[in-house]
Amino acid sequence: MTAQTNTLLLGPSSLQFTAQQGGPVTAGQQISITTTAAGQNFVAFPSYSNPGQTWISLSAFGGVTPGTLTVTVNPAGLAPGVYTGAVTVNAGSIQNSPSAVSITLTVTGSSDLSASPNQLSFFYQAGAAAPPAQTLSVTSTGGAVSFSATASGGAAGQWLAVNPVSGTTPRELSVSLNTAVLTTAGTFNGSVTIVSASGTVVVPVTVTVSTQPSLQVTPATLSFFHQIGVGGVVNRGISLNSSGSNQPFNVQVTTSTGSGWLVVTPLTGATPANLVASVLAGGLAAGTYQGNIRITSASFANTPVDIPVTLQVSPNPLIGASPAALTFNHQTAGATPGAQAVSLTSTGAQLNYQVQVTTETGQGWLTAGPSTGSTPGSITVGVNPVGLLPGEYNGTVRVNSGSAANSPLLIPVRLNVGDAALLTLSSSAISFGFQTGGSVPSPQTVTVGSTGVPLSFATEVTTQSGGQWLSAATTGNTTPATLTVSVNTAGLQPGAYQGRVRVIAPGAANTPQDLNVAFTVSQNALLVLSPQTVVFTTQVGGTQPAPQTVAVTSTGNPLPFTVASTTSNNGDWLLIGPTGGTTPRNLNIIANPAGLAVGVYTGTVTVSADGVPNSPQQVQVRLEVTSGASLEVAPATLSFTRISGGPAPPAQTLTVSSSSSALNYTVSAAASTGGGWLSATPQSGSTTGQVQVTAGGADLAPGTYNGTVTITSAGAANSPRVIPVTLTVTPPQVISVTPNLLTFSAQAGGAAPAAQPLTVTTSAGPADFTVATSTATGGPWLAATPAEGTTPGTISVSVNQATLAAGTYTGSVTITVPGAQNNPAVISVQLTVTGSPLTAAPTSLAFAYDIGGPVPAVRPLDVIAGGANVGFTAEPFTESGGNWLTVTPTSGTTPSTLSVGINIAALTPGSFTGAVRLRPTGGGVVSVPVTLTVTAALRPAITNFVNAASQTPTPVAAGMIFTVYGANIGPATPQETQIGPNGRVTTTLGNVRVLFDGTPAPLTYVSSSQINGVAPYSIANRFGVRVEVEYLGVRSLPIDIRVEPAAPGIFTLDASGRNQGAVLNQNGTVNSSVNTAARGEVIVIYATGEGQTNPPGIDGAVTGGSPPRPLLPVGVLIGGIEVPAANIQYAGSAPSLVAGALQVNVVIPLTAPVGGSVPLQLRVGGTLSPLGVTIGVR
Repeated sequence: MTAQTNTLLLGPSSLQFTAQQGGPVTAGQQISITTTAAGQNFVAFPSYSNPGQTWISLSAFGGVTPGTLTVTVNPAGLAPGVYTGAVTVNAGSIQNSPSAVSITLTVTGSSDLSASPNQLSFFYQAGAAAPPAQTLSVTSTGGAVSFSATASGGAAGQWLAVNPVSGTTPRELSVSLNTAVLTTAGTFNGSVTIVSASGTVVVPVTVTVSTQPSLQVTPATLSFFHQIGVGGVVNRGISLNSSGSNQPFNVQVTTSTGSGWLVVTPLTGATPANLVASVLAGGLAAGTYQGNIRITSASFANTPVDIPVTLQVSPNPLIGASPAALTFNHQTAGATPGAQAVSLTSTGAQLNYQVQVTTETGQGWLTAGPSTGSTPGSITVGVNPVGLLPGEYNGTVRVNSGSAANSPLLIPVRLNVGDAALLTLSSSAISFGFQTGGSVPSPQTVTVGSTGVPLSFATEVTTQSGGQWLSAATTGNTTPATLTVSVNTAGLQPGAYQGRVRVIAPGAANTPQDLNVAFTVSQNALLVLSPQTVVFTTQVGGTQPAPQTVAVTSTGNPLPFTVASTTSNNGDWLLIGPTGGTTPRNLNIIANPAGLAVGVYTGTVTVSADGVPNSPQQVQVRLEVTSGASLEVAPATLSFTRISGGPAPPAQTLTVSSSSSALNYTVSAAASTGGGWLSATPQSGSTTGQVQVTAGGADLAPGTYNGTVTITSAGAANSPRVIPVTLTVTPPQVISVTPNLLTFSAQAGGAAPAAQPLTVTTSAGPADFTVATSTATGGPWLAATPAEGTTPGTISVSVNQATLAAGTYTGSVTITVPGAQNNPAVISVQLTVTGSPLTAAPTSLAFAYDIGGPVPAVRPLDVIAGGANVGFTAEPFTESGGNWLTVTPTSGTTPSTLSVGINIAALTPGSFTGAVRLRPTGGGVVSVPVTLTVTAALRPAITNFVNAASQTPTPVAAGMIFTVYGANIGPATPQETQIGPNGRVTTTLGNVRVLFDGTPAPLTYVSSSQINGVAPYSIANRFGVRVEVEYLGVRSLPIDIRVEPAAPGIFTLDASGRNQGAVLNQNGTVNSSVNTAARGEVIVIYATGEGQTNPPGIDGAVTGGSPPRPLLPVGVLIGGIEVPAANIQYAGSAPSLVAGALQVNVVIPLTAPVGGSVPLQLRVGGTLSPLGVTIGVR
């Protein structure tokens, strides 16, 4: 055995310093000194290119590995210029000793005034809201410099403003527009002039005024890293916003190097919108790849907008930081901002790293530690703003790892120091959706806070169009407070509306802060998410917070939707499930804090529905990781609705939990408006506990009322937790029923006429109702169903004239809504019974046709007469849709049966009406109504992809028998395996195909919710595959599945993937717990997922005389014990079954465990089938 060579390792290989002539000693930077065998003594000393200069200082001149040295430089006595030197480390006679780290010092001249950026540009749509102010950072290279600032708007008038107009470096200036004078389109030039004793700086400012809206794209660039062989598809979010909403756009994706690795969805849409950029780096060689995402639209003045994309592919691991950048805010003389945690991770192998800090402005305010570590790890970044003047300070945390492809990793750090407190909003944007005729959206709440001392504030509400539909109320005018935002739907036409709630705090350094409000009004169904904000709290090393639920509903018809999530730091702590479905459905939001350090983490859950006007909708997710025990309260807000004068709404529950040990807490409830309508019980408890919150307010007038529930715990780092509560009192209910009169006609002794609907609505939202019927004469001939329901609802009213003679009869339907002002609503019903000689049965016909589906069957229509035989003619009649109705024969004598059908040619989606008109000899007509509903094929939706044997989500292998679950993925009537003319299982079954990167798979079973098939053998050796379901020519959204050489699963008798396996005993009987196989006997195991075979598998082939064998070795485990290879008599394709079905014949070892449920597993290559399958052994 060869001993490992002891080697000296230094990191980083070089250090760079910048100092001002005559300035102070610079902040220190560290050198990491390690040896492959620890405990090695070393000495260190500086050296210089010019031996006459001594400007390098070391924290120590020796030590023992592993260790660190802190290097500082002193510019005293040095003229402006660049100086070089080195720190040499000698660790004796080991490899690489001595080694050196090069040192570079750049000495600058005396104080110089500068501004960053060196120019500013604005875009403004005439008549729209002003663009946000931009920041100008004024600094000087020497000491603090006093300055004045002046804005000049040029010939177009004083359209430019700067604030403040004087200060001391470093300082940030706010540059904004006065849009009142920018009334004409064009480009205008101005400037901001900054004057100090040491010089003058002029910053050009340009504003482009257009009548067209502008497009805002975030982020401006995208960068991806990929380590070869590690990880799968990587997604990044792109946000599109515009000064005018609902503007169409198109997306073009190009790659200048490589092809097919960059994908963006969707490729069309309307603002505001969220795009997802995906990188499929599997199969790419090492190197740097360039691409571009171009957003185009004729609606915007500033398009096209390009987003450059860079992908770096490397065989080396990548080191990553979460979050990737940090910002601290500090109020002068206030408390020091809390430290923030950065998680360091790597792809593939574990990486050692060293941490250093540098500051571009200011000195000594940035710290980070520990200075060394290995991934996965965490560092704590802190700031010390003591002595810093107001302004913006920038620094960098530098993470060095010699083995990482992207080393060094730079983490920008920004520190904002201000004399005034900072104003904060818990959300910067919210949205509402309203479907015409539906319920008014519930109010939403936003928390107004501040750093340091409480701030007095006021709110200002504006709307771009639609009048005063937006309102805001607060629980007080001093932070912290709750801002409740409501919308008024009265008089609004369908469309997209934009508004803004501006929070103004004169004492805040960053006033004002804007809450943007989007309101979509539509005649079609809209997406509704509740709540739109989810907050998790936990302690480092504590328990995982309980999942929280977000309800995904629609204002009308059910809507299919998809779900995606992103995190601001690109971490993987945010989990959601399911990733799609149909409204109404709940989403589970899960926060996994494992490996996260103290800090605040944010993410977004995006719910999208094709063709829905207000899609996509977003849920903002916040995870707070504290150093001490934390208090978690869910949900984060409560909302109640009651009808004025009606019953109280049901109580709601708050769940109070803690991140570690149990915490005692107290509960208080207070209503800020409307008196004492809010209460909470019990008033104390310990975690985990529940609090019942009740909203009274029986005497409250219609309006919106606010309150809070406060939960306090002395042992919690984040106490108290304040839960905003909103009570919306709506006007008293008014019942509306249409139509207000029903009339029926029927022939005595004939079939009953078709039922007729009553539509019931209430003015103040959904309400329960009851239904009763009565008749004046003729007995109980009138009926209505259902007997009770909830508005908006439909009542079906029917009559039965079987026992009635010819004549006119009257009755009524009575509808009662508790608390309604116009209770009850009474609808009159009139029935006319005639003695016509001709009767048709049925009295009406209804057809339904799905485009692309089978033609509806012909329906019989019986024509009879009460007396002698009567001659008649029959003709079809259509009110719309063309000549789609047929009837044969067109004449006859009673009794007779006609055939009624439809002609599907040229039919489009919609509802059509017609009739079969029967004209008896002697005059008169009997009309039989006919309705036809034509629907377009719905998009299939995949909800899960599993191994058909194990029924568990797994990677896919070539030839694996799979199961797809979903909605609308096949015909309502299931269909099973069909053999084509080529003797193979067909790839189309029941108008269904399943495509793997476009290659159709053989199918053995299809239905509306489940498909079974066999993965094509052509996917072998791929990294991943995209799977789509096609039904009636319409394809589902694709899903990406990882491809593995093998993914074994054993079939079970109950098709659950668990319990008794699909196994035959030696005598051909089915193995079970009562029909066991003896040790030494042969059993036959049926499975799938063995991967590619020899000879190569043929898609859909039925295994015949020379069955293919798997390329990978097959093993069997009985009772967890590997069966000797000699006991496996056969492992190959199952004769007479479709290729992909695996048969394994194995002799049970004489030493195998016995029992009715002995565990059974297969091993193909290095992959085991899932646990849970059993056999009986005796």
